[in-house]
Amino acid sequence: MGPGLNFETPEEIQRIEIDAAAAEPQPQNVEQTRTTKRKKVKENLKAAVWAHFKRGETQENGSYTATCLYCGHIYPMGNQRGTGNMKHHIKRGCKKVPASKRQKPDALQKLLQAGKDAGKLDCKFSLTSDLWSSKGRDRGFMALTCHFIDDNWVLRKRILSFTALPIPHSGKHICHAIYTKLVDWNLDKRIFSLVLDNSSANDVCVRELLSTPIKSVLPANGALFHLRCGCHILNLIVQEGLSVLSDEITKIRETMKYLRHSQQRMEKFKLAASQVNAPNKKPAWDVETRWNSTYLMLELALQLKEAINRYALYDNNFGSCPNDVDWEHVEAVACHLKVFYDVTNKLSGTKYPTLNIFFPEYCEVYLTLIKMSKSDYPFVVNMSKEMYKKWDKYWKIGNVLLAVACVLDPRCKLAVVEYYFKMMLPEECNRFMENLKACLHQLFKEYSDAHFKGNQNQATNSSTEMRSNISSSSSVISDTRAGLQNFLSDKRTTDPTKSELEEYLSDALDGTSLDAEFDILAWWKLKSPKYPILAKLTRDILAVPISTVASESTFSTAGRTL
Repeated sequence: MGPGLNFETPEEIQRIEIDAAAAEPQPQNVEQTRTTKRKKVKENLKAAVWAHFKRGETQENGSYTATCLYCGHIYPMGNQRGTGNMKHHIKRGCKKVPASKRQKPDALQKLLQAGKDAGKLDCKFSLTSDLWSSKGRDRGFMALTCHFIDDNWVLRKRILSFTALPIPHSGKHICHAIYTKLVDWNLDKRIFSLVLDNSSANDVCVRELLSTPIKSVLPANGALFHLRCGCHILNLIVQEGLSVLSDEITKIRETMKYLRHSQQRMEKFKLAASQVNAPNKKPAWDVETRWNSTYLMLELALQLKEAINRYALYDNNFGSCPNDVDWEHVEAVACHLKVFYDVTNKLSGTKYPTLNIFFPEYCEVYLTLIKMSKSDYPFVVNMSKEMYKKWDKYWKIGNVLLAVACVLDPRCKLAVVEYYFKMMLPEECNRFMENLKACLHQLFKEYSDAHFKGNQNQATNSSTEMRSNISSSSSVISDTRAGLQNFLSDKRTTDPTKSELEEYLSDALDGTSLDAEFDILAWWKLKSPKYPILAKLTRDILAVPISTVASESTFSTAGRTL
């Protein structure tokens, strides 16, 4: 052989052949591949939603179908398709899903339990709702928020839904949207009240809701179900009054805009302010649709009054400067508007109960209107007349629930209600107090009946278990002992409910001032062992918000943009 050639030994040749055979791709077993895919598909059918669907045969491309067991709707599956459409079909799309098998929203646990099992929350829920329409009103959305007080006496709120609302936004459409969500969340039998703003559509919505099975489980047969937004009512009252002062407000607004129009004017205004020792504040105007910002603008203008008048001496083109009469009118109105502004701030809170403080604050609004009607300025008297029309319209709707919440405030009880009524409407005081006491006793009886019914069921179960233990353990103890236990159980459940309510009303008032900070939830948490039934009633009533701010804020989280 020639040089450079190298022959391997037989052992080396055999080893090379074995390595080459191992490196060659082996033909796949098609049936084995299909089995592996089916096994993988079977492993992926662990989602709970597959209990409502039937899986079809797997195709060669790995796809298969999922058929609804109730309506027969077919979804294509496989090729990395998820089960999201199937879940949505069972929750919302399929109309034939039995109620016992319908999937509840996963967030229900977070909504109701607040760290505990949802079934242990023994309370009712109050709702607020608000609507928002796009500028062209071609689309509308509804926010629905529920409010409750948990077992630790902490006020909670949760957004139940934020959904598109069909056009038109009629009362029936709103009612259907709310009732559907209540059924989905399994809250249709645990509702106490519904707070809405003032609109004819909302009035229709309430009437429609009271025609549903909800009414049968509402306290006081639904008499306390509907409550109007207190902040919205105050807004209507003030807007009605400000319309009388529109010319003066327009002058103040244009003045503020004129001063802030350029840096040169602001420099001159600062000089004028320093010469008259005015506060070092920048002029600012209001948002015309928000009366509270209008009040803040008027208050700021009064503080800068001397600086504005001084600036007018430097600028001959300053034609919108208010005259002395304008300033006099603004000053006469601003002191009265402060009451409305303070009340609105108190009632706009969402982290503390507001229903119990609304009655005395609303009465203060009425007394302010009385003072305005006796003003030396004719235009202020005219303002009070227009504002009183709005106040009287909404005072007649829902004031019983406001008074009940006030009575359940240990600082107030019946005394505060009687005091204000004698000042406002002395001729109606006795009749209103009788109606209020009757409403209190009716609510208390409903809660006490439910309370003792639950206790009686527990006592019956315990007695049955005890009799079984007695009969099995000893034949010496006769039925007399079992009869004694039933007798004592009846004595324990003898109706003591009225005495509990009367005891609370006869106790001395809490010494904390109405203007001071007071944690009413902590007070009732401490007193709940003494007043167990009354505490349940108070817990549900204090959860009722006086405004729809919680729902309105859902549309306002983005803030103002330029």
